Amino acid sequence: MSPDGKLLARAGDADKVLITDAQSGQLVNAIDAHKGKRIWALRFTPTGDGGITAGDDGSGGTAINYTNMSGSSSPIIGKTPYRLTSLDVSSEGKYVAGVGKSSEVWIWNIQNQRREFLLNDPRSDKNATAVSFNPQGRFAAICYQDGTLMIWDLNRVQADPTYLPERYLYHGSKISSIAFSDDGTMMVVG
Repeated sequence: MSPDGKLLARAGDADKVLITDAQSGQLVNAIDAHKGKRIWALRFTPTGDGGITAGDDGSGGTAINYTNMSGSSSPIIGKTPYRLTSLDVSSEGKYVAGVGKSSEVWIWNIQNQRREFLLNDPRSDKNATAVSFNPQGRFAAICYQDGTLMIWDLNRVQADPTYLPERYLYHGSKISSIAFSDDGTMMVVG
């Protein structure tokens, strides 16, 4: 859903991102974001002027692209070594985080198109399954296949490379989605 609630973006097996009017259901645009490759995850930018997609790169990894609403696409990250199945964009539009078929969590700076953080819990080899930034963009909540949740303070990660947050929650199975409330005081985890 776009930040203003007016547009809905969807994608999947086809390489197109379909943008529809949320009220009428009418197709507004069909954007070729990954040139014939499957799209695994997508998010609108905080301003709603485009979208960020994670799709097959053709060799088992993932390409992450920014596509504006007129359909012009540019790569943000050329490739990750594994499939990304969940993305989130920080509310100020500075970072995009991706998780998927690995325990690693990659966070890229959108402006300079470089990976800025690589988060990994050495206590577990379970895949990271969902990611969400808090509204202020300082914390990244990461969910895992074993039903745990970690909330990474990105300021502390920059200051101390040995920093490792506590593990929270212990669901009986993997967590597949997470979101912060608009004020950042609560999370919903599923």
